[in-house]
Amino acid sequence: MSGEDDGYVKCPDCPKSFKNLARHTPVCQRKIEESQRDEEFRRRQQAQQRSGGVHKSQGPDRPDGSSPDEQPVPEPRVPMADDIRTDYHPNSGKPRRHDAFEEYRRQHRSKPLTPEKKHDPWFPFESRADFEFSELALKCCLNQNQITAFLDIFQRCLDGEDTLHFKNYSDLSRTWNSASHLLTPMELHTVKTEFKGIEKDHQFYCRSLWDWAVDLVKDPTLAPYFEWDAQRLFKFDAEKEEWVRFVNEPWTADRFYDVQSTLPKTTLNDGKIADGKPLAFTLYADKTQLSTFGGQLAHPVYAAVANLPVFIRNGGETKLGGSRLVGWLPIVPDSEQSSNSWTDKDFADYKRVVWHGCLGKFLESIFHHGKEGCWVRCGDGIERWLFPLILILSADYEEQCTMVNTRGFRGLLPCPICIVPRDKLVDLTTTFSIRDITETENMNAFATIANSDPFEALSFDRLHSYHNGLGGKHLWGQVMSHIKAVYGEKSVQMRTIESRAREFPTKFQDGLKNQDLMKICLHLTFNLFTPNDKVGHQLLKVVRCFINLDTLAGFDNHTSSTIEMIRDELASFENELKAYMALDPEDSKNWNFPKVHMQVHLIRDIWSKGVTKNTNTKVFESMHRLLKEFYLYMTNFKNFDGRVLELEHWAYTAAYIRNRIEVFDGKGDLIEEDDVLLEVPIPAEDGEDPTTQTVDDTTAERLRKTKSKKPRIETPKAFDHVTLGASQKIVSFVDYCAARRNDTRFNTLADEMDSYLAKNAAQIQCGHPNTKIHEYYYLKVHFESRVSWETGIDRLRCNPSFMGSPRYDAVVVNNGEGMLPSFARLGALFTVEHPTLSEPIPFAFVEVYDRPISEAQRKKDGSLGLFRVRARPRSTYRLIHARAIIRGALLVPVFGDSDSGFFVFDVVDGDMFLRVREMWTFVEV
Repeated sequence: MSGEDDGYVKCPDCPKSFKNLARHTPVCQRKIEESQRDEEFRRRQQAQQRSGGVHKSQGPDRPDGSSPDEQPVPEPRVPMADDIRTDYHPNSGKPRRHDAFEEYRRQHRSKPLTPEKKHDPWFPFESRADFEFSELALKCCLNQNQITAFLDIFQRCLDGEDTLHFKNYSDLSRTWNSASHLLTPMELHTVKTEFKGIEKDHQFYCRSLWDWAVDLVKDPTLAPYFEWDAQRLFKFDAEKEEWVRFVNEPWTADRFYDVQSTLPKTTLNDGKIADGKPLAFTLYADKTQLSTFGGQLAHPVYAAVANLPVFIRNGGETKLGGSRLVGWLPIVPDSEQSSNSWTDKDFADYKRVVWHGCLGKFLESIFHHGKEGCWVRCGDGIERWLFPLILILSADYEEQCTMVNTRGFRGLLPCPICIVPRDKLVDLTTTFSIRDITETENMNAFATIANSDPFEALSFDRLHSYHNGLGGKHLWGQVMSHIKAVYGEKSVQMRTIESRAREFPTKFQDGLKNQDLMKICLHLTFNLFTPNDKVGHQLLKVVRCFINLDTLAGFDNHTSSTIEMIRDELASFENELKAYMALDPEDSKNWNFPKVHMQVHLIRDIWSKGVTKNTNTKVFESMHRLLKEFYLYMTNFKNFDGRVLELEHWAYTAAYIRNRIEVFDGKGDLIEEDDVLLEVPIPAEDGEDPTTQTVDDTTAERLRKTKSKKPRIETPKAFDHVTLGASQKIVSFVDYCAARRNDTRFNTLADEMDSYLAKNAAQIQCGHPNTKIHEYYYLKVHFESRVSWETGIDRLRCNPSFMGSPRYDAVVVNNGEGMLPSFARLGALFTVEHPTLSEPIPFAFVEVYDRPISEAQRKKDGSLGLFRVRARPRSTYRLIHARAIIRGALLVPVFGDSDSGFFVFDVVDGDMFLRVREMWTFVEV
């Protein structure tokens, strides 16, 4: 039976068949165009070489004659809006790039090289099933008895195509140990320290930082993602007719560029010049509790390679190329203080001697290479002269003080980065000198590593400085303290804030408790305080400035304009905080503490090391969980260090083998899928999520050929950037309206439909039996984020019974060029179908929130940055083309007044934050 007979259509450009060619055709054509461009590039390159053009080389003479592809000099072009310009470091020898925005985005999606196949990807496991069982046992933290029981069952019951070879736990353990030799292991070292005449040996586990990094550098699947040259990125602003610089990854920022400028060049045997390349590291260290009640502590050290992009680098322990445990610092017992009669200061100094002694041992592997460099044949076959360095130190405040040997918050100069006096920590617009490494050179492990000044490497940590510090701990705590002090612990205000927190829409919350708490703080408290409570109202203004700063700090791209926003917000935060302190001088809260001050270095760090994703401790702290699970479920709680580290290395090995298998299967994050996947929405039933699912060609073929009862498969309806899913029964327009005759929301639908069709499709009559309505309960909207410039996706519901309750999401609607966008709530989603139409017309029937807000109300709301929208007294529903929907929105009820409308939740993400800021320019405050 042909593909057309069972509903599948063959693509005219390739041999594949699909249920619907709407999504496949443009992708297929794009690949053909890219192939043609590649062929044209090869022809131009060959012509250049035949005409005597220079073919440059990086690295020493190669016996195989291999060399990197030469880039043709781009032809000058007139800059257009949003074009991207890339200026590479002069030492790289690469010409300036000028890309259209879409071309710039595509260059990050190149495919990795296929590694040379010497063994099956699951080697040294005897079969894929052996590896996958071992991987699962590790993830589930199964102990020896549990694993043995599982294997007993499998041996009795399983007789499949892929044989499981393990007979007992010893077989599994032996294979893990064999596989562990594939990668750089943890090793035990004895570190000698001397303090006040007392010498002591400490047991310190670590990997060779250099060998671990070289494992990644040599991996062919990671090779396309390594960036070896600093870049300056610019986006063309068509309105100002100028190039605007932006930063994101570490190699787009200044520190990477400055380091590359200091690296030497060398003349190769063939007379060509090769330059040194930075191999940059991020290091993190902090204590963590392994046991539930804090009886057992660990002090892990994690590392990441900053030359890899953030989606790999921050992938955690499950992703090859992600952050990895590289050290296990000894815990100095408190008994040593009493046994040596040391003061608290002496004991603190001693622990730092141990810390830097162990880190010095850990950094030995990059000491000489950092100064002299080392030639390494990378995963792409090119030899590079690599110079390792510590680019970023990521830690909470206390650990930062240990890293640079400052006295901490009790010192006269409590900042670990600059020399701000203790009583000036709230002066956020005053600049203080950065500390000098020469002052602590002999006491600091990092001082011996080239290009690794710890005061340059220390970075603003958004997690501890904002979410778990200034915001979630101090400002939220101050709001609650103020309510209890002024209104009473059992006051109406306290009961109200608890009630509102329960009523707040939970769909946006992502489990980051303190971050979410500060995002909703203003919506819970904006009208709790009495008019004469000036202190309370001023405190909320401080909270608003903090929320703005936190949102801006989380941007994925930063330009000079967003940096200026941060600078302005820092000044506003300082002014509002000082005004609050002046209004409440009796308050016992001392705001001169380091986490107020540390945000001063946010701007420096963004320009120096890129966006805060590069410096945040959140990804490292999340990796503690695996260590705790190993400790709790797979050790006997005695002499556990070696066992936990062995299991962690098995997990690292599992990530490595899993990556090889994904490459073997042609899947995974590092592989661009060759095939366009079919999207199969599951029909929306009560309690079911109609989000699309993807089915590969194999599954689609199986569904076509199966003789059993086929599940209902539906192809979603895509209309440019919007896609409708969870379809319902097709009915005539007359029947659709009749079924809703008692729903006042739909009273105007027929008139609005008549008006639209008269203007745009006069041949269609609403009352004609051939005019059909196809309703949908699900809407997927693609939009370009104003922060990341990547495609964002909002999945919206317009469902009378989603998970057992009605859900009608809100949207932002485009009202035309130069017009203020409006907010609306979905009432219905459907297409109009008629035999005379080449394709259905998608519509949304929405409740528009366009009721005017008084100037006085806008001014009051504006003092806290709250953007209010309201429906008209008689709720107004309007028919709009679905393509007019820009993106989804979260609207929060104005608690305390049922007729006061909603506040736009502008801090749901950076894109909405910027859109609402722009909307403020359209209204008078």
